[in-house]
Amino acid sequence: FPSLPFPSLPFPFLFFLSFFFIFFTLLLDIFFIYISNAIPKVPYTLPLSCSPTHPLLLPDPGDYKCYDKGVYSQLLQRKDEDKYRDVYRFLYLRKQDNVFVDNQAGFKLTDGWQGNSYVKKMWGSEAVVVTVNDIGIVGFYYLSPLSISETVVKESRIKSFDEIKGTFEKMVVIENAAEDKEAEGSVSIKVTDVKLVYTRISEKDSFDTGLVVPVWNFEGTVVDEYGGKKGGEQEGTILSINAIDGSVINQELGY
Repeated sequence: FPSLPFPSLPFPFLFFLSFFFIFFTLLLDIFFIYISNAIPKVPYTLPLSCSPTHPLLLPDPGDYKCYDKGVYSQLLQRKDEDKYRDVYRFLYLRKQDNVFVDNQAGFKLTDGWQGNSYVKKMWGSEAVVVTVNDIGIVGFYYLSPLSISETVVKESRIKSFDEIKGTFEKMVVIENAAEDKEAEGSVSIKVTDVKLVYTRISEKDSFDTGLVVPVWNFEGTVVDEYGGKKGGEQEGTILSINAIDGSVINQELGY
Protein backbone atom coordinates (compact mmCIF):
# COMPACT_ATOMS: atom_id res chain seq x y z
CA PHE A 1 0.00 0.00 0.00
CA PRO A 2 1.25 3.51 -0.73
CA SER A 3 2.21 5.55 2.30
CA LEU A 4 -0.14 8.35 3.18
CA PRO A 5 1.30 11.76 3.88
CA PHE A 6 0.97 12.81 7.54
CA PRO A 7 0.12 16.48 7.80
CA SER A 8 2.54 18.55 9.83
CA LEU A 9 0.93 20.40 12.74
CA PRO A 10 1.87 23.93 13.69
CA PHE A 11 3.85 24.40 16.91
CA PRO A 12 1.14 26.44 18.74
CA PHE A 13 -1.35 23.60 18.19
CA LEU A 14 1.10 20.97 19.52
CA PHE A 15 1.78 23.14 22.60
CA PHE A 16 -1.96 23.52 23.21
CA LEU A 17 -2.48 19.75 22.78
CA SER A 18 0.28 18.94 25.32
CA PHE A 19 -1.07 21.49 27.80
CA PHE A 20 -4.61 20.09 27.43
CA PHE A 21 -3.39 16.50 28.04
CA ILE A 22 -1.54 17.52 31.23
CA PHE A 23 -4.51 19.56 32.47
CA PHE A 24 -6.96 16.72 31.75
CA THR A 25 -4.75 14.17 33.60
CA LEU A 26 -4.47 16.47 36.63
CA LEU A 27 -8.22 17.08 36.61
CA LEU A 28 -8.88 13.32 36.45
CA ASP A 29 -6.60 12.70 39.47
CA ILE A 30 -8.39 15.40 41.47
CA PHE A 31 -11.74 13.85 40.53
CA PHE A 32 -10.73 10.36 41.75
CA ILE A 33 -9.34 11.79 45.01
CA TYR A 34 -12.63 13.62 45.57
CA ILE A 35 -14.70 10.49 44.87
CA SER A 36 -12.47 8.42 47.17
CA ASN A 37 -12.87 10.90 50.02
CA ALA A 38 -16.61 11.06 49.43
CA ILE A 39 -17.03 7.30 50.03
CA PRO A 40 -17.97 6.82 53.70
CA LYS A 41 -15.42 4.88 55.76
CA VAL A 42 -17.09 2.13 57.77
CA PRO A 43 -15.27 1.65 61.11
CA TYR A 44 -15.06 -1.84 62.62
CA THR A 45 -14.00 -3.12 66.01
CA LEU A 46 -11.96 -6.28 66.41
CA PRO A 47 -13.31 -8.83 68.91
CA LEU A 48 -10.46 -8.28 71.37
CA SER A 49 -12.67 -9.20 74.32
CA CYS A 50 -13.02 -12.87 73.43
CA SER A 51 -15.81 -14.45 75.46
CA PRO A 52 -18.20 -17.42 75.12
CA THR A 53 -20.98 -14.94 74.29
CA HIS A 54 -19.20 -13.20 71.40
CA PRO A 55 -20.79 -14.50 68.16
CA LEU A 56 -19.26 -15.11 64.76
CA LEU A 57 -21.69 -14.76 61.86
CA LEU A 58 -21.26 -17.38 59.15
CA PRO A 59 -23.53 -18.65 56.35
CA ASP A 60 -23.77 -21.99 58.22
CA PRO A 61 -26.74 -22.14 60.61
CA GLY A 62 -24.44 -23.20 63.42
CA ASP A 63 -23.88 -20.90 66.36
CA TYR A 64 -20.16 -20.09 66.73
CA LYS A 65 -18.74 -18.31 69.76
CA CYS A 66 -15.26 -17.17 70.73
CA TYR A 67 -13.52 -19.92 72.71
CA ASP A 68 -9.94 -18.74 73.03
CA LYS A 69 -7.56 -15.97 71.97
CA GLY A 70 -3.86 -15.24 72.20
CA VAL A 71 -0.76 -13.86 70.51
CA TYR A 72 1.03 -16.33 68.23
CA SER A 73 3.94 -16.33 65.78
CA GLN A 74 2.81 -17.02 62.21
CA LEU A 75 5.23 -18.58 59.70
CA LEU A 76 5.43 -16.54 56.48
CA GLN A 77 7.80 -18.56 54.32
CA ARG A 78 9.83 -21.73 54.41
CA LYS A 79 12.66 -21.18 51.91
CA ASP A 80 16.14 -19.90 52.63
CA GLU A 81 15.14 -18.42 55.96
CA ASP A 82 11.99 -18.81 58.01
CA LYS A 83 10.24 -15.55 58.79
CA TYR A 84 7.58 -15.03 61.42
CA ARG A 85 5.18 -12.30 62.41
CA ASP A 86 3.13 -11.85 65.57
CA VAL A 87 -0.64 -12.09 65.13
CA TYR A 88 -3.70 -12.15 67.35
CA ARG A 89 -5.40 -15.52 66.98
CA PHE A 90 -9.11 -15.90 67.74
CA LEU A 91 -10.56 -19.42 67.99
CA TYR A 92 -14.30 -19.88 67.47
CA LEU A 93 -16.14 -23.15 68.19
CA ARG A 94 -19.69 -24.24 67.54
CA LYS A 95 -22.15 -23.99 70.41
CA GLN A 96 -24.95 -26.53 70.60
CA ASP A 97 -27.58 -26.11 73.34
CA ASN A 98 -25.30 -23.35 74.67
CA VAL A 99 -22.46 -25.89 75.11
CA PHE A 100 -19.22 -25.86 73.08
CA VAL A 101 -18.57 -28.69 70.60
CA ASP A 102 -14.94 -29.23 71.50
CA ASN A 103 -12.57 -31.73 69.86
CA GLN A 104 -9.44 -29.73 70.62
CA ALA A 105 -8.08 -32.56 72.78
CA GLY A 106 -6.97 -34.57 69.76
CA PHE A 107 -7.44 -35.42 66.10
CA LYS A 108 -8.89 -38.68 64.88
CA LEU A 109 -6.02 -40.21 62.91
CA THR A 110 -5.41 -43.37 60.91
CA ASP A 111 -1.91 -43.79 59.53
CA GLY A 112 -0.79 -47.30 58.57
CA TRP A 113 -1.40 -50.42 56.54
CA GLN A 114 -4.87 -51.92 56.33
CA GLY A 115 -4.52 -55.16 54.42
CA ASN A 116 -2.74 -54.38 51.17
CA SER A 117 -3.53 -50.68 51.27
CA TYR A 118 -1.81 -47.86 53.12
CA VAL A 119 -4.42 -45.60 54.66
CA LYS A 120 -3.79 -42.11 56.03
CA LYS A 121 -6.80 -40.09 57.15
CA MET A 122 -7.33 -37.34 59.68
CA TRP A 123 -10.48 -35.75 61.08
CA GLY A 124 -9.70 -32.68 63.11
CA SER A 125 -11.79 -30.47 65.33
CA GLU A 126 -14.34 -28.15 63.76
CA ALA A 127 -13.13 -24.61 64.33
CA VAL A 128 -12.99 -21.15 62.83
CA VAL A 129 -9.66 -19.39 63.26
CA VAL A 130 -9.20 -15.67 62.55
CA THR A 131 -5.74 -14.05 62.68
CA VAL A 132 -5.33 -10.29 62.95
CA ASN A 133 -2.39 -7.89 63.08
CA ASP A 134 -1.92 -4.12 62.77
CA ILE A 135 -3.05 -4.01 59.14
CA GLY A 136 -6.27 -5.96 59.71
CA ILE A 137 -7.41 -9.54 59.14
CA VAL A 138 -4.55 -11.59 57.65
CA GLY A 139 -5.98 -15.10 57.94
CA PHE A 140 -9.32 -16.91 58.01
CA TYR A 141 -9.58 -20.70 58.34
CA TYR A 142 -12.74 -22.81 58.51
CA LEU A 143 -11.58 -26.25 59.65
CA SER A 144 -13.45 -29.58 59.47
CA PRO A 145 -16.97 -28.09 59.23
CA LEU A 146 -19.80 -30.17 60.68
CA SER A 147 -23.44 -30.46 59.71
CA ILE A 148 -25.65 -31.67 62.55
CA SER A 149 -28.62 -33.32 60.84
CA GLU A 150 -30.77 -34.86 63.58
CA THR A 151 -31.13 -35.57 67.29
CA VAL A 152 -30.83 -39.32 67.87
CA VAL A 153 -31.73 -39.39 71.58
CA LYS A 154 -33.65 -36.63 73.31
CA GLU A 155 -33.42 -35.76 77.00
CA SER A 156 -30.69 -38.26 77.89
CA ARG A 157 -29.65 -38.40 81.51
CA ILE A 158 -26.17 -36.96 82.05
CA LYS A 159 -23.99 -38.35 84.80
CA SER A 160 -23.13 -35.76 87.40
CA PHE A 161 -19.60 -34.76 88.30
CA ASP A 162 -19.82 -36.76 91.55
CA GLU A 163 -20.66 -39.89 89.53
CA ILE A 164 -17.86 -39.30 87.02
CA LYS A 165 -15.27 -38.40 89.65
CA GLY A 166 -14.82 -42.03 90.74
CA THR A 167 -14.42 -43.18 87.15
CA PHE A 168 -11.75 -40.55 86.57
CA GLU A 169 -9.78 -41.46 89.69
CA LYS A 170 -9.72 -45.10 88.60
CA MET A 171 -9.09 -44.70 84.86
CA VAL A 172 -6.50 -41.91 85.09
CA VAL A 173 -4.18 -44.31 86.93
CA ILE A 174 -4.67 -47.01 84.29
CA GLU A 175 -4.22 -44.62 81.36
CA ASN A 176 -0.95 -43.21 82.75
CA ALA A 177 0.58 -46.39 84.17
CA ALA A 178 4.14 -47.27 83.19
CA GLU A 179 4.42 -49.94 80.52
CA ASP A 180 7.30 -51.51 82.43
CA LYS A 181 5.94 -52.55 85.83
CA GLU A 182 9.46 -52.68 87.27
CA ALA A 183 10.29 -49.12 86.20
CA GLU A 184 11.01 -46.73 89.04
CA GLY A 185 9.67 -43.24 89.19
CA SER A 186 6.29 -41.59 89.38
CA VAL A 187 3.64 -39.83 87.34
CA SER A 188 2.35 -36.55 88.75
CA ILE A 189 -1.12 -35.44 87.62
CA LYS A 190 -2.57 -32.02 88.37
CA VAL A 191 -6.16 -31.23 87.35
CA THR A 192 -6.74 -27.52 86.83
CA ASP A 193 -10.18 -27.51 85.20
CA VAL A 194 -13.16 -29.78 84.51
CA LYS A 195 -15.55 -28.90 81.65
CA LEU A 196 -18.79 -30.37 80.40
CA VAL A 197 -18.68 -30.08 76.60
CA TYR A 198 -19.89 -31.82 73.47
CA THR A 199 -17.43 -34.01 71.58
CA ARG A 200 -17.72 -35.70 68.21
CA ILE A 201 -17.20 -39.48 68.25
CA SER A 202 -17.45 -41.99 65.41
CA GLU A 203 -16.92 -45.61 64.52
CA LYS A 204 -13.40 -46.92 63.96
CA ASP A 205 -13.22 -46.56 60.17
CA SER A 206 -15.62 -43.65 59.76
CA PHE A 207 -14.20 -40.23 58.91
CA ASP A 208 -17.35 -38.51 57.68
CA THR A 209 -20.21 -39.42 60.04
CA GLY A 210 -20.47 -39.62 63.80
CA LEU A 211 -22.30 -38.58 66.93
CA VAL A 212 -21.98 -35.46 69.05
CA VAL A 213 -22.14 -36.56 72.70
CA PRO A 214 -21.68 -34.76 76.04
CA VAL A 215 -18.38 -35.50 77.79
CA TRP A 216 -16.57 -34.47 80.95
CA ASN A 217 -13.12 -33.13 80.03
CA PHE A 218 -10.51 -33.17 82.80
CA GLU A 219 -7.76 -30.69 81.93
CA GLY A 220 -4.40 -30.06 83.52
CA THR A 221 -0.81 -31.30 83.51
CA VAL A 222 0.75 -34.77 83.48
CA VAL A 223 4.44 -35.03 84.41
CA ASP A 224 5.86 -38.48 83.67
CA GLU A 225 9.33 -38.91 85.18
CA TYR A 226 10.22 -42.35 83.95
CA GLY A 227 8.43 -44.75 81.62
CA GLY A 228 4.81 -43.89 81.29
CA LYS A 229 2.89 -44.07 78.04
CA LYS A 230 3.06 -40.35 77.28
CA GLY A 231 6.51 -39.46 78.57
CA GLY A 232 7.76 -36.05 79.64
CA GLU A 233 5.31 -33.29 80.47
CA GLN A 234 1.91 -33.02 78.83
CA GLU A 235 -0.49 -30.12 79.22
CA GLY A 236 -4.10 -30.15 78.05
CA THR A 237 -6.90 -32.70 78.31
CA ILE A 238 -5.93 -35.48 80.69
CA LEU A 239 -9.04 -37.62 80.24
CA SER A 240 -12.39 -37.41 78.43
CA ILE A 241 -15.29 -39.39 79.90
CA ASN A 242 -18.62 -39.94 78.16
CA ALA A 243 -21.24 -38.17 80.29
CA ILE A 244 -23.95 -40.63 79.21
CA ASP A 245 -22.41 -44.06 79.89
CA GLY A 246 -19.18 -43.21 81.74
CA SER A 247 -16.84 -44.73 79.15
CA VAL A 248 -13.41 -43.24 78.41
CA ILE A 249 -13.09 -41.55 75.01
CA ASN A 250 -9.78 -41.65 73.18
CA GLN A 251 -9.71 -38.40 71.23
CA GLU A 252 -7.07 -39.67 68.80
CA LEU A 253 -9.08 -42.80 67.98
CA GLY A 254 -12.28 -40.79 67.85
CA TYR A 255 -14.35 -43.11 70.05
